[in-house]
Formats: sequence, structure tokens, C-alpha cells
Amino acid sequence: MFFGILHCIALASLLAAPLLPLPWSAALLAALVAALAPMLFASPAFDTPWLNWIGLSTFEPLTNDYRPIVPWSAAVFAGVAAAKFWAARGWGAIGGNLEAGPLPWLGRHSLALYLIHQPLLFGLFRRARFRRRGAERPEFGRLRRRLRRAMRGEWG
Repeated sequence: MFFGILHCIALASLLAAPLLPLPWSAALLAALVAALAPMLFASPAFDTPWLNWIGLSTFEPLTNDYRPIVPWSAAVFAGVAAAKFWAARGWGAIGGNLEAGPLPWLGRHSLALYLIHQPLLFGLFRRARFRRRGAERPEFGRLRRRLRRAMRGEWG
């Protein structure tokens, strides 16, 4: 198991919470530190699987869903800084109200949107692939036979 995007979102949200009562400049500074930390502080000491999630290792593990806390938390911290900056100037999403409009709704429902978008995209891409002229459906019978052999221990 790797430290994936959902882990990163959850931890970055928890780390951003203490920035909420602080001025926007503190959140911006935290974003800069998080963004630059891998370039400034990477070390072989962080190359162990137990510390890869921090983002200070000298290599990336081989996985598609690896998002270490630094530098990716910088986006969350920058978002906090931008929201506080806009709020301090009375620039809300709609008419000075930061609670209204599509952006706050997207923010409140980001996990659901994240979880829904993947199966939708997979389905759309699969449908597009089969609609192309000359595309054939994969032969599931062969795959099924190979899986049955593998389950019986017949590797070949």
C-alpha cells in the first residue's frame, strides 16, 4: 500500500486546519515551504518505504497513485492563502459571499466528485474505444480460462 492521493488530501486538509486562524501570508509561506521542501531537503534517509509518504526521498516508488505530502500539500496551503486573501478584501465567490456559488460547492463535495469521476471516465474511454471503426471487444473467454488455470495453480 502506498500513500496515495486520498491519503494526501486527508492529511493536507488536517495540516491546513491550523493555518485557518492565521493571516493569509502564513498560509502562503507554508505553501512555499511545502513546494520547495523536496528540492531543498531530499535525503537518502527518507528512502525507506516507511518514510516515502513524506516526499523527501531521493526517488519515487513505482506506483500510479503515489502523492507524497510535500510538495502536493502546497496546493491546499495555497488555496487557504488565496481564500483568506480574497476574504480579507471582500472578494467573495458571488457578491462578496464566500459561501455561495459553484466553487464552495465543489470544495464541499470534492471527495464524492473524485470518487465518481474515475468510473465515469473509465466507462467513457471504454465506450469510445469500442465505438471506433474496426474495434473489437476483448475476448473474455480466454481471460476467464487463464484465471481459472491460475486459481488451480496451473501457471502457464
